[in-house]
Amino acid sequence: MKTIIKPFILVLFLVALIMLVSLACNLPINQGEDLTISRNNKDGSVSGNYRTGNQRIFFSVTADGIATFETDNSSNADKVVVDMRDETATTLNWLGMDFDGIGELSSQEQQSLKDMLISPLAPGIAFIPLDAGCQGDEIIDDKQLAALLFPLQMQFKYLYSDRTSKAVDLMHLSQCDYGLVDDESLENNTKNSSIIYFSPSNPIPVVIGYFPFDESGAIPPSHSQESGGKFACLKPLPLSNSDMNVFSSQLTAFGPNGSAPIRDEFGPCQATCRGACGEDCTTKNCKYESKERCEKDEFGNNTGLSSIIHTYTCGVHPACIAHDQCYDDCNLRFGCGSWDAAYCRHGGYSDLSGTVEPLLNQKYGTQFFCDKITISDESISDVRGWVKGEGPKPLSQIYEYTDEIAKDMVDLKKCPPPDMEDQEEQPPPAPEPPEEQEPVEQPPAAIEPQFVTAVSPPIWDCGGTILRFTIEFWNVGVQGGDEYSMLDFYGNGCDHDVVTEATHWYGTFEGGPNGKFTFYDTFYDGGFLDCRLVDGKEVSCSGFVVFDEVLTMPFEVLNPEAFDDWR
Repeated sequence: MKTIIKPFILVLFLVALIMLVSLACNLPINQGEDLTISRNNKDGSVSGNYRTGNQRIFFSVTADGIATFETDNSSNADKVVVDMRDETATTLNWLGMDFDGIGELSSQEQQSLKDMLISPLAPGIAFIPLDAGCQGDEIIDDKQLAALLFPLQMQFKYLYSDRTSKAVDLMHLSQCDYGLVDDESLENNTKNSSIIYFSPSNPIPVVIGYFPFDESGAIPPSHSQESGGKFACLKPLPLSNSDMNVFSSQLTAFGPNGSAPIRDEFGPCQATCRGACGEDCTTKNCKYESKERCEKDEFGNNTGLSSIIHTYTCGVHPACIAHDQCYDDCNLRFGCGSWDAAYCRHGGYSDLSGTVEPLLNQKYGTQFFCDKITISDESISDVRGWVKGEGPKPLSQIYEYTDEIAKDMVDLKKCPPPDMEDQEEQPPPAPEPPEEQEPVEQPPAAIEPQFVTAVSPPIWDCGGTILRFTIEFWNVGVQGGDEYSMLDFYGNGCDHDVVTEATHWYGTFEGGPNGKFTFYDTFYDGGFLDCRLVDGKEVSCSGFVVFDEVLTMPFEVLNPEAFDDWR
């Protein structure tokens, strides 16, 4: 009997092991603590469940946008079904009622939505879309995510009066990163960033390009608090070159900083980092650091006080600046947390055939449809990248915010005022000897003026074309007279992988194999370059700002024989 049982048990064990391995190869992806989600590669549908306590809420969404929420015990009437096949006319069915997000609700419809808010499905309706937003394009696409988000948006429109507080609560509890200030200590990381646009100053979650609602019938906000601080928003114009072409390429070699740091400036509704790509100041889209700063008086002396300063270095693009300006205008016009402001920001459908409508709205006064304008002007891949903290950002800007709790702290040790410092009179400094003027190299008699070209290393790849900077000048420079003194420093731009016209910076060259270059104007906003020829073979230029560091770039002289007469 034993000789029969042992092989039988072994066979059962092997069969069970094979079944487990087979199941493991088809297990759904679980990328969050509570959310389990997977994609059916045959029909493109997405399904899974959300676990809360001892209960699971199941969901699915088809490739064309029909989403379903249900529990183990749901009947057909208890299910929440969203139909977003027609993006301009989305409907939600619950307990036999259809809701389309258009206009006001009857008292019966209002009560039905409130019943949904306290039903077993409520946690899943909130967190399934918010947690699915960071699962990646290979799991769920934008339209499917927008269909799952529609019931939560309905609640924001008709049931939540304090939308900002509700938004912050949901962002704290979501498994995805929405860049809240609690995460300031984290390194900049877009790994868990959500494609859903959601922030305290933009408290209605949205997938950019999908907002099938009107502005009517929404519950008014319980309060509308606008910022009392200075209104800071960069202007797109300074980020354009002399030919009015926007710097839209992604500079892989360097990103010159913008103007001086913008300090303690907010947009309406306490919006921060205005003009930066992404939602406000977050660790998703900005490099963050915190440091102590000694406070100064009007004469630049220490006051004995210090403050903690939160610093964000953020990527900037003209489209992001214009988008933030439009969002802020909506909040200023309609009030923080209002549905009208949300409709102003996100309204209009994803049919982008007509771009005149939003522009006329902006000029003459009602809805601006900020998202529609941006998607019309920019590629959708760039817009999605900016939402997640990625995307092209040719320039950067530093924003500084004083910590409201840790400010004006007494710190006499680190920040001693002048009356506490050593007051012993120091002898006057000895006069410095006059600086000897470096003799200018004179060209040999009867030297022949020759045109010289120097090129930088590769700067960035624009649709397969390698772009460089070029310097053109004459070997004799000013020593040969005004006609040979000019230099031309130029480089082409890149707009969505298309090479654009070159931008030029001009100046003079003093001549000779070790001559110095002088520029008439600044290079971008990074200040003046310091360029000098070295032995007629290389131009060394310092002053390029790369991630807050000043670097030196070598330019190869293509015809060094032009300086043979000096050797």
